[in-house]
Amino acid sequence: MKIVIVTLEYLPHGISGNGIYAKIVVDALKINHNVMVATSVLSDAPPQSEIYSVSVSALRGLDDIENMEFIVEGLKRIEGLYKFNPDMVIGVDWHSIPICLALLSICNCKFVWMPFRIYSYSNKSKTIEKLEKLGVGNAHAIIALSDVDSKLIEGLFGYSPVVVSPPISEKMLRESKNAKHLIRDIILVISRVSPEKHIENIIWALPKVNSNLSLIVAGHISDKEYEKGLRALSRRLGVEERVAFLGRLSQRHIVELYSHAKVYVNPSTYEPFGLSIVEAAAFELPIVMDDSGLIGTGTLFEDQKSCVKTDVSNPKKLAGAINTVAKDLELARRIGRNACKTVLEMTQSKFTAKLNEIILDVAKN
Repeated sequence: MKIVIVTLEYLPHGISGNGIYAKIVVDALKINHNVMVATSVLSDAPPQSEIYSVSVSALRGLDDIENMEFIVEGLKRIEGLYKFNPDMVIGVDWHSIPICLALLSICNCKFVWMPFRIYSYSNKSKTIEKLEKLGVGNAHAIIALSDVDSKLIEGLFGYSPVVVSPPISEKMLRESKNAKHLIRDIILVISRVSPEKHIENIIWALPKVNSNLSLIVAGHISDKEYEKGLRALSRRLGVEERVAFLGRLSQRHIVELYSHAKVYVNPSTYEPFGLSIVEAAAFELPIVMDDSGLIGTGTLFEDQKSCVKTDVSNPKKLAGAINTVAKDLELARRIGRNACKTVLEMTQSKFTAKLNEIILDVAKN
């Protein structure tokens, strides 16, 4: 079967995010199918036959989403995708929906939507909400990353998707086993620097955190104004010297950070899954996350057994949770080891088998 996967990013290595998620999906499907990736942002590109560059990012400013004609006409000129004549198109993020629907119209193929995040819930954008509704309304199947997103999709759009949680990569598992742990006084956050990630939560808490602990945030700075605001907040709170934004890093550098950190914090209040949480668990890091019930991996990890859950929007409570795991080495070791045991069950082979089963079922019907 010929499958096109449309994604804003395709990033085989580096910071977890929709680019990594797209790579996981491609790896699972190309074992049994002929897969082409349509993307506008990529690194360490695979063979050219697998990648077709398309300006997905240009859709950011799309307003008249009801009128698809200009997209269809434009896509006809994208010769590579049109000539590929796919049997199925899979969209990994909301940016992909117009291109997926255009291919659906031109090639009469099946459409599967695998949203990395429900962006209309994150940023309340009516334009994105309309796009996501179009995706839900035209998809032959919808696959959610977690029970959290499944419930959101059902509540917002009235459709109950299939849940297929992504695995931790086998490469990252090998890295975690071979890593030399040299624990330093580091609070680690691996995250895209964007408002929906609520990195300000950890900065607000930092004045109440033990002064020997410093914060490192590693991840693509997708909103520079937001980053400026975070730096300004750090200065205002007098913790500027304890905060570092490292930007997007290579996998080697990410592994080093996981190996050296004392505690991992997920400061967001909504996370569709949280691949970086899973990676941190593979390194047996004690993890602090929100207790809202809107963290995808929160259904996998149990409070006080394999993580610490607290109200991350409350500076006093978040600081208290960080100080506790930083001081109590026995607690940190215990929850880190238990989290790692959970992650070892999330194998690539299980994900591949389940995803292929769904894809083949959609193709038949």
